[in-house]
Amino acid sequence: MLILDQKQTIRWANQKAADLCSKGMTALLLGKPLSKAIPFYSLKGELLPADAEQHPCQRFEDGDGTERLLIANNEDQSGSTSQTLSLLLWRQITNLREPFVLLIIRDLDPIEQALLKQRIFIQALAHELRTPLAILSGSLKRLSRIIQHDKRVLSNLETATSESRRVCNLVDKLMLLSDLDTGQFNWVIVETSLSEAFEEWRTSLPNNKAARIKFRLDPKCLYAKIDREAFRLVLDQLLDNSLHFSDQKATVEISASLDDETVLIFFEDSGPGFTDTELVALSTIFERFKRLEQHRSKSRPEGSGLGLAIVHELMQGMGGHVEVELRSSRPERMRQGGCLVLRLPFSGQARVASMSPGRGTR
Repeated sequence: MLILDQKQTIRWANQKAADLCSKGMTALLLGKPLSKAIPFYSLKGELLPADAEQHPCQRFEDGDGTERLLIANNEDQSGSTSQTLSLLLWRQITNLREPFVLLIIRDLDPIEQALLKQRIFIQALAHELRTPLAILSGSLKRLSRIIQHDKRVLSNLETATSESRRVCNLVDKLMLLSDLDTGQFNWVIVETSLSEAFEEWRTSLPNNKAARIKFRLDPKCLYAKIDREAFRLVLDQLLDNSLHFSDQKATVEISASLDDETVLIFFEDSGPGFTDTELVALSTIFERFKRLEQHRSKSRPEGSGLGLAIVHELMQGMGGHVEVELRSSRPERMRQGGCLVLRLPFSGQARVASMSPGRGTR
């Protein structure tokens, strides 16, 4: 542990910090700038300059935070060094005459190290895959423009294009899950207008998708605590899942209501739905690469089995929850298709709706 002043000069250090970066001599650290006392490296092993955006010195003023980096430490009396995967935690000290920052550095436990190494591997793999996939997609598009007379060849090209797009989507999902597993997702949870968040999401969609969405929002639950990017990703995954299992003319209805201190968002589609007989299978529906056998069909391409797992992780990160609603649990439900329920914390600051009557329904 170290305590830094406003200029990020080390004012206090414990023995562990001295062992890490000054051969056990605490006095050598006091009065020294943090950026010169401890070499910080990125997870790729690149030395971070003091003015680099990823350097912890550039983030202390934003409040409390955490970061995973490599830190060089003295291994023996000969002065040889090694880089250790470490977790940095910084906390503002505000109850003294002047502000200080408490910096805690600890080694990652074996499980954390394994997860972080897994993330580094997936990031590197995704980077290597994206270039050939981009070249493949571009080549397929050029071929489809050249070959216009042979319908059989065009059909094969469309299949290849669709599969390459599916692999790209799979890579993106694996990277997102890796970030969530290792705490690298940049959460910004704020009180947000649900109607604005929904409208922002819908306007970002292609017209053919946006036209198939209907909203029915209760004015009492206009505000919730969400991360807008995570919320958008949740809705993207649910929409893609619903359209995958519905016919081409089906619509998706999204409604919201308030239950005590919880905002309930019902995502209903025209798919096969979920019945009481599927309870055992539904217990694993949010696991990765899980698919319901009874919902598989030769007429539609196979999904990745990662969409609902991503929804589950993102909802948990926002302090919420996602669950499947069975047909029998709400008989008054207008639709007989599938329904997923998102539970989010209510902001606790109910406001008078700024929208005119009838605006909540689109």
